[in-house]
Amino acid sequence: MALAAGGLLFAVATLLHPSQETPVTILETEARLVGSHAVYVVSYVLILLGLPALYGTESQRMGRLGLIGFLVTFAGTTLVAVSSQFGFIAPGSGR
Repeated sequence: MALAAGGLLFAVATLLHPSQETPVTILETEARLVGSHAVYVVSYVLILLGLPALYGTESQRMGRLGLIGFLVTFAGTTLVAVSSQFGFIAPGSGR
């Protein structure tokens, strides 16, 4: 369920996010931009919670290659989530 919800929220966040991030669009659509990034964070959390559950239910059938695939997918999703949302999670001071 977490993977399905995370995938749906990821699609919603993509639709909410402005197509271009320029200084002008950031200022004009700030609420929409912040909202889409908040939805992205929630979707990544749900996806990262759902991946171990999926692997846990199918680990017997997947074998060693499945474990490697799970670890690469989990690490890659974590890296993308942290790197793409870093400015939203830990904004820098503009002063």
